[in-house]
Amino acid sequence: MTGPARTVLRALLLALVLGVASSRDAAAIKLSAALPMDYEIDAFALTPNGQTVVYAVADSGSGYVLQLVAVPVAGGGTTTLVDVPVSGSQRSVDSWTITPDGAGIVFLSDKDAQQFRNDLFRVPIDGSAAPLKLNTAPAPNDIDTFRVANDAARVVFEAETKTIYSVPTTGGTPVALGTGTGSFLPRYRISPDATRVVFAFDDGMGGGRQLYSVPIDGSQMPLELTNQPAILLPGENSPQAPAITPDGAKVLFLSRPNAMKPQEYELWVTPIAQATPTKLTGPLAIYLPDFRLTPDSAHAVFVAGTHPAYRIYRVPLDGSTSEQPVSGVGQNVVVSEYRMSPNGQTFVYRVFASSKYRLFAVGLGGGDDVALTPASPVGFGPYNGYDFDPTGTRVVYTAEQDAAGVIELYSVPSGGGTPLKLSKSPAPVAGGDVVPTSVEVNPDGLTVLYAADQDTDGVQELFSAGIASGAPQKVHPNFAPNRDVGEAALTPDGGTILYVADQETDDTRELFATDAPAPAPTPTGATPTATPGGNATATATGAATPTPLATRTPAPETGDRCADCVDNDFDGDADRVDADCPPYADGAGAGLAGDAGKVALKCQKTLAKAGTGFATKRVKALSACLQKAFACVQGGGDPACLAKAGVACGKVERARQAAIAKIAAAVAKGCGDPPLATVDLGAAGGLGFASEDARCAAFGASIANAAGVASCLVAHHACRAEALVGTEIPRARDLLDATGRDAALEAPCLPAGGAGGAAVDTKAVLKCQKALAKAGAAYGSARLKAEQKCADSAFLCVQRKANDAACRAKATTKCGKLFGKLTAAAAKVEAAVAKGCAAVDLEGANAIGFAARSADCAALGATTSSVAGVAGCVVAQHDCRVDQLLIGQTPRGAELGALAP
Repeated sequence: MTGPARTVLRALLLALVLGVASSRDAAAIKLSAALPMDYEIDAFALTPNGQTVVYAVADSGSGYVLQLVAVPVAGGGTTTLVDVPVSGSQRSVDSWTITPDGAGIVFLSDKDAQQFRNDLFRVPIDGSAAPLKLNTAPAPNDIDTFRVANDAARVVFEAETKTIYSVPTTGGTPVALGTGTGSFLPRYRISPDATRVVFAFDDGMGGGRQLYSVPIDGSQMPLELTNQPAILLPGENSPQAPAITPDGAKVLFLSRPNAMKPQEYELWVTPIAQATPTKLTGPLAIYLPDFRLTPDSAHAVFVAGTHPAYRIYRVPLDGSTSEQPVSGVGQNVVVSEYRMSPNGQTFVYRVFASSKYRLFAVGLGGGDDVALTPASPVGFGPYNGYDFDPTGTRVVYTAEQDAAGVIELYSVPSGGGTPLKLSKSPAPVAGGDVVPTSVEVNPDGLTVLYAADQDTDGVQELFSAGIASGAPQKVHPNFAPNRDVGEAALTPDGGTILYVADQETDDTRELFATDAPAPAPTPTGATPTATPGGNATATATGAATPTPLATRTPAPETGDRCADCVDNDFDGDADRVDADCPPYADGAGAGLAGDAGKVALKCQKTLAKAGTGFATKRVKALSACLQKAFACVQGGGDPACLAKAGVACGKVERARQAAIAKIAAAVAKGCGDPPLATVDLGAAGGLGFASEDARCAAFGASIANAAGVASCLVAHHACRAEALVGTEIPRARDLLDATGRDAALEAPCLPAGGAGGAAVDTKAVLKCQKALAKAGAAYGSARLKAEQKCADSAFLCVQRKANDAACRAKATTKCGKLFGKLTAAAAKVEAAVAKGCAAVDLEGANAIGFAARSADCAALGATTSSVAGVAGCVVAQHDCRVDQLLIGQTPRGAELGALAP
């Protein structure tokens, strides 16, 4: 879809939308090749010229990437570039990137080494040669991170030996650029001109991190840039790498001059190849800490101050003047996010005050702050999903601006004006939302791409709207029920949209391409772009402490003999297998007659999809925000760091509450009366929910109708997901509280942990916790999907093919294959823990904190005193909790599993 064909199509579309066009039955071509059973597209990336797309194929159960495949964006034959063997010990591609010249892919994989010990490879994108191993001797084969230089000539990578290496992308002998003497931290960056590498190491004596610069080819010894004892916190958008100016000439860093005032920093600059640092600012309470660099390399911009007063400052990098304020952000607000326009002239920031978010803008030359969003939105104001158009003249954002609980898409002139709703208007269908993380502005600056279930609740589709005109159009064919779009991207010319969706086969994610539609004309009299200025200010009143949107009643985990994963009376049976507990549903293999069985199948599929998706997303999101909090605590408990983690955890709570309405609507549609008789919802031969009355009552829900079942599903799954996270992150409850959130209200089923502090080897502990969380979540997801697919196969036989021996034999074969993979998945947990947690204190309160789980683990026959014991405990806890999740969405799950053993 290039050249004249695209031009004609866009011209036709423009003619069609001269009226009011809200959607279209767009054409799309499938780019991905046929996928093996239980495989799906994990992610994709475009070459810089937009002509080729590379996609990763993963095992849908474990999430491990097993293939990298290239295909022309215009369509044509695929080329498999990497194919990881799956026999024996399963290996995978851990991370990958397309080189800046678009000629190759650099990736990490343990395909040729000991499992979980990654080598570094480069493979040509046309498949003309096999992958070439780059980390030859003397580099080891356990690579943690890598970066490719902008000229694509060299790769810089970090090894477990605390050494940074550089090697040509065409192969050769790696050159050591620097080796840490203390606890190594992966802080390094390549200069934009690809000539030097700047990196930071601990000094090994507790004095902080020292900053170095070295030629990328290792032709000279590293030059220490800082020549002063200081605790250095490099950062440009991320404290994980030094900041280099866009022209590559200078390096910026923050130092903490007074250990007694840990919140105060100074900003310094030095030439990249000379140790002549210049102090740019006096001691300031720099927020986050972080800063931005203007595109012309002339100024640094940052937010400084302490609650409740913050201001935006700029300072010239030539040191000619001291820092100058460019805004009066105001009292009683928290600056939670800020961005600079592409031309470096405007600064947009988000504040949190009185439990609401707002966006403001200010010109970096000074002037009054301009409010971009309403003072009193109905619900929460702008989420993280906001950005500039390529010219910096408009800002696109998502917000609950017009209706509480409904996330919609807007744009507004960056200098102030009336916001324009871009997503469907009037309001979307009940429960419909724009996905904040899906918003992408077209490079032509005319349209915005976004995902939403605005046509059919629960069916997430892809839309394009004019940035100054709205009029959203669906960019692909209409989806069938229960289908969803996932990742999407625009080609660099903005003419083609690529997206992943189960468009053709339910639960099978494939890659598609379609032409990007032209925007509708801008309405006459549209609000012109303004220049930041005027009288609006960011002053707001009220407490800035994040507050939960609603309270939750904790489920009775403590002392609950039927859901605590413990054999309380020592009779060999735990939970509901015990005769003292309510039995599982058992329809004795019977189903419903006629069309009722068909409707029951649809209802069961609705519940399974809603439950599995909600539990998986909650585990992932809650784990991610808690790992941010863990990094803050291990780094010394910086309040600004914890506040930022608290914002992330607040999103998790809002996502839980947003899911309530969406799941209720989906269950009402698929399981309501009609189409499903309420009696069949509870009947043993139907869905079997009558057996779950006591369990649902414990969560304050009733199974009297579909609405009650939906309420029970969300409450139950949230609780079990929290229990899983508490197994993976033993200190989870205290970490959530440390961010300013209230675990008792937002995650009451997180088990009690220990209020630990910072550990000695921060990197090792963080790496271990990440490995535990990732391995546990992958295993839990794989087990739940396997159990649900097995149950679905048997349920089909029960409801539609009663007494059909061939159907049950087929189901048994499928279940055997599904569960056969779980043995290998469990082994991966131990291997991941062994790799990520070697020599880490697994039990200590200031480390991982598994001592607080010793009793739980012992009840499952595991110990916390060894890597194998902890891995065994994680697997056993996940086995039990996932079984509970299955019953929560498929009450006949135990019966169905026995029917297809």
